[in-house]
This record gives sequence, C-alpha cells and structure tokens, in this order.
Amino acid sequence: MKAYQLYFKITKGLSNLEYSFLQDWMTGIHNVIEKKVRKKNNTLFEKWKRLNKHKNKIITPKLSPVVVPGYLRNCSSEVLTTEEEQFLNNGLNFAIPNTKVPLIELIADVEVAISSLPREKQDIVRMSSKNIISEFVASNNFKKSNHLSIIKSLRQKNLIYTKADKGNSLVVLDREDYMSRVKDLINEGPYVLVSHNPLPSLIKKVNSIRSKISKTFDKNLQFKLIVSNPQIPKLYALPKIHKPGNKMRQISSFNNSPVEKLAKWLVREFSTFQKFNSFSINNSFELVDKLQNVELSENEILVSFDVTALFPSIPINETLKVIENWLKDNGVSSEKIEIYIEATKLCMQESYFQFDNSFYKQMEGASMGNPLSPFIAEIFMSRIETNLNKTMVFPRVWIRYVDDIFCIIKKYQLRITFNTLNNSHESIKFTFEEEVDGKLPFLDLLLSRNENKIAFDIYRKSTTTDRFITSDSHHSYQHKLAAFRSLVHRLVNIPLSLTNFEKEKAKIIQIAQVNGYESKIINNLIRSTKRKKQLRDCTSLLPIAPENKKRFRISFHHGLSEKLVNLFRNHDIDLIQCSDSKISRFLTSNKDKTPHLEKSGVYEIQCEDCDLKYIGSSRRQIQIRFKEHSKINSQSIQQSAIAKHIFDTGHKITINDLSLVHEVRDNRKLEIVESYYIQNSGSNLMNNDNGPLKSSLFEIH
Repeated sequence: MKAYQLYFKITKGLSNLEYSFLQDWMTGIHNVIEKKVRKKNNTLFEKWKRLNKHKNKIITPKLSPVVVPGYLRNCSSEVLTTEEEQFLNNGLNFAIPNTKVPLIELIADVEVAISSLPREKQDIVRMSSKNIISEFVASNNFKKSNHLSIIKSLRQKNLIYTKADKGNSLVVLDREDYMSRVKDLINEGPYVLVSHNPLPSLIKKVNSIRSKISKTFDKNLQFKLIVSNPQIPKLYALPKIHKPGNKMRQISSFNNSPVEKLAKWLVREFSTFQKFNSFSINNSFELVDKLQNVELSENEILVSFDVTALFPSIPINETLKVIENWLKDNGVSSEKIEIYIEATKLCMQESYFQFDNSFYKQMEGASMGNPLSPFIAEIFMSRIETNLNKTMVFPRVWIRYVDDIFCIIKKYQLRITFNTLNNSHESIKFTFEEEVDGKLPFLDLLLSRNENKIAFDIYRKSTTTDRFITSDSHHSYQHKLAAFRSLVHRLVNIPLSLTNFEKEKAKIIQIAQVNGYESKIINNLIRSTKRKKQLRDCTSLLPIAPENKKRFRISFHHGLSEKLVNLFRNHDIDLIQCSDSKISRFLTSNKDKTPHLEKSGVYEIQCEDCDLKYIGSSRRQIQIRFKEHSKINSQSIQQSAIAKHIFDTGHKITINDLSLVHEVRDNRKLEIVESYYIQNSGSNLMNNDNGPLKSSLFEIH
C-alpha cells in the first residue's frame, strides 16, 4: 500500500508524456515479474508432484453435507424412502463418482484440444496424454457406486424431478399431474395446435434467409449458421412454488432449433450498434453505483414496479418497427435492415414447439428460451420507458432490470404513476410494491433508508435454499468453489455496513458448512477478494491483459483430469473440467424424447444375411443417412460400402438393421468417435478404411 501511495506522489508532478512513459515502464515490470512467478510456480509444482506419493487419493472432507430444510418439495402422491430423500437432497447438480472412465468421451475431448495445436506438437502431446490416461486406467480400482441402485429405483417411479421456477428447490411431481398442468397452460395461452410437423417448411425459410445473409454480409455465414440436425424446440415447464395454485412457467428448449444459430447471430450483430436509449442496468453492482449518492427527502418513497408476464405480452410487429427505426438511426443500409428485420421476424413469429408428441405454434409474444427474446424484451421496455419519460412527470430515479423497475417518487405520485404505467401499452400490466418500515427488496439487495441516504443489505427470497454443490460431489475443486466466490465477491464489493457485512459473512459460512465446507475456506476467499479490491482501488494502472488461451472442455475424473489440465496448460490451452454424471442427467425427463433414428452421431448397420456390419457417422438424422446408403446405382456402388455389399452379395439390409451406437452433439468430435469405433470393432466390417482419424489414444482399453 505504501508503494502505491509513493507512486501517486511521484505521478502528480509528471507531464502527460512522462506519465505515459512511467505507465509503460511499470507495465513492463509487471510482465517480467509475472513471467518469473509463473516459472517459479511451475518449478514448485513439478517438485510437489514428485514428492506427493498420495496425489490420487481422494481426501475425505472434515465436514459432511447436511439436509437443507425446504430444498426437496415432494408434491407427488409417491412416498419416497429415507434413502431416496437423502439422495435427492444432494441436489440436481450433485455428481456421482464414475464407476469407470468413459474412454470414448474422454478421448474425444482430448483429441479436440490436440487438434488446435501446431502439427509438430500434436503427436508429442497425444503420447503424453496416452501415458497419463493409461496409467490412471491401469492403477485405479473403480468401486460400484451405491447411488446407482437409488437412481434405478427413482427412475422406475412415474415421477418428474425438476427444479422450481424460482429459488433452487427440487420439486417432485406425479408425471400425470405434470402433463396435466402443462396442457392446461398450453390451452390457456396464445398457442394453437399444428396438424403436421413444421420442421421441413421452417428449414426452407431459414435456408432462404441464410442465402441472403451470405450474399450481403459474409459468404462464410451460409455455413456457420447451419444447424446440422435441427429439431423443433421441445417445451418443458417449471413449477412456480412461490405462487399459489399449480402454476407453471413454460420454456422452449431452442438447442438445435432451426433458428438457434440465426437468433444468436442477430444478438451478436445488434450488440455492435449503439444501445437504445434506456434506464436499464445489468446487475446489482450497477444499481449500487446509481443509488450510492442519492439523497432522499421525507416526502419520497421507495417503490418497485414489475411487469406481469413480460415475454408473452411483447407485441412482436410493433417491436420490429422499433428495431427498424433504431437500425436507421445507427446508419445501417436499407439492404441490411431488410435482412435484419426478415431474420428477426422469422425467429420470433415462426415460434413452434413440441410437447407430448404434438406440435404447437405461439401466436403472440416472445418465447422463453429463444436466444433473441431477451433482446426483443429490452428493446420493447426501452421504448415504453422512453415514451413515458416524454409524456408524464417521470420519477427522478428510475432504474430497470429487464421487467423489474426501481423508483424513488413522491408519495402522492404513486397511484398516478401506477395508473400511467398500466395505460402505457395495452399489452402489458404492472404490479407494484412500496417500502415497508423504510425497506424495499430489489434484485438481490435490500434497500433501506439511513437518514437521507440509501443503505444496502443482501436479500434472499423465501424460495432461496442453501443447497450448493456439496463437498462430496464429483466435481473439480474450482467448480465447487465457484458459487462461494460469487457470494464473497458480492459481500466484498457491495458497500455494506459493518453489521450487515458480518451478518452476511456468517450466512455464507453457514451455507458453506451446510454443504460440507469448512469456514476457513470462506475466510481465505474473503481475504484474497479484499486484497484484489484494495489493489484495484489503489491504482490507476490497467490490469495486465490475460493471455489469449484456447479453452476446451474435458470430462472430470478425480486424479486424471487434473494431470491432463497441467499437461495442456504448458501448451497455453485451458481445459475446463466438466462433470458428466450429475443427478439431473439421470433423473430429469420433462421434455419429449428424440427417437434414436432422428439423432445424429455414430451408427451401425448390420447385414441381415451375414455377420458383416458397417460403422459410419452423420451430422444429420442417421435415418436420412441410411436412405442415402441404401440407394443402389452405379455411382453409389463406387461411393458406398453398403451399396456395394448389397450389389455384390444380394444380401438384404433394411431400416430395422440401423442402430445408433453413440450420440454425438459436438460436430468436432464426430470423426474422432467414428474412427474409435471402427478401429475397435474387429474384422467383421464392410468399411473400406479405418476411419478418417488415426490416433494412439484409440489403443487405450
């Protein structure tokens, strides 16, 4: 701290040129120190690896996670056993230990990362990876998890396991009850039943707009915006346990939707233009910045307004016109504006979803789950508040987060403002909440009067639970601490009174202990976060820009993935460790399932008349690829091993002989997984080659 104070004294007497030179010199020193520290840390880490004889041993936590009251909400008619309740109380994000290493997924993850390296380094890193994985597989005795029998029991029940709409609760519903609730929601909403699958016509419309985009913007977008195996979005719903009755919030899963990439492209494009005039904020830290120096008078009150069901209430056509005018104000050419509007209209108005094997179309509003919907909502709300600012006595403080608005207004203006808001647009309605005893919750903060200023405290809704990723979950240590880092960051950076700070600190420690973590972990996080804040507050030097590292995901396996992370770190690649064995993967099934033949990935075709089979891969539906295989003509005989086999032998192969071997959703892994299966399937293949990729990793068993 004294060094920084000295730095400020020195810089006061410098000219702009001298100050600029000093900053460059200081930044250079920072870079040199950082490189030396990194080199020293790497040396110490290698020494630690050599000395640590028990590096693969899982350390048993000193604290055990306990049941969180109110986390599990069993709203079903089924009585769960004590074992089942205890298991579910771990949370949907709890990951069970692997009973074996899923080699194919791991190898695919590693190969994708290796492919980003210079060619001369690839085989070196591949061999090092092979040694690490082989040693781990050979030396570890995987025990059968006692969780598997509980999972099997829970899956056999006719139940839905889902998180609640608000908070972090796990709700259990009878499947019949869930289906009934969602169908009631569909019947009451702006949805119509569609008599046929709208996928083919929607794909044609998307292809048409892709062609226009590639001609006007970038020809490469023609391919970048392709969704290889598009599906109509599947609807699911989350129970609103914070409201009376059996209300649900519907969400359409746009993963692999025909418009998914188009919608995301539009969001990226629109973010490059000057923002629409608005009073919106992005988080509670911005809220504090705006309110910290505000002074209150005695005749003013704290009020929040909330839009009822914003997304379904947005008038799409009207908002499209607002976007068009906004683009004109940004100087966008008429040709591009026409394409932007056509693409936006397609994403928002061709809004289909699938539920219980039926297809529906949303006739009004924006879909929850559509990547473009938040932007559309922001444009619409910005327009509303801009118009209000021109037509009424606008509150002197008006701050909006999506559809939640905080205001400071005079007492007598409350009803006038409320009525004006509800008359601002025919499609939306507002509710309001005013301060009680000088306090008002907004976002995750509790705002309260402190003389003529606003004081801040942390606020948690009644639906919020204390269940985080527990200490005994099969996650990387960094993932386990991520949520606590966020809580501590808020604790340190929100200007709390000493009393409120200590109260929130105690709450975070309590949450940590409930989830099996010792208090010293939180205390260490607080110290390091405070230190970073002090450095940030005491210097005007810009932080050293992080190195431009490539990032790839890798399946987490304790004792294995950490070694692979260190290996790739030496080549400037960050491997993000992801747990693939979460409870949610085994239990949540509240969306329509995609038939196997409509999935993409690695497939097998078995000849009916002999023991030969064919292994292939497809980014599209495997049944579409099968139809191409089964065409017999002079060209297909030369190109397809299956067509040649049928022609040469007269053997029979039908769609019933097609099966999905391995679903692959990441196209970068497709040829890797295909090659693995081909090279590990023995000699009874009709394939003409060993696959597109050869890798020593395929030799691991």
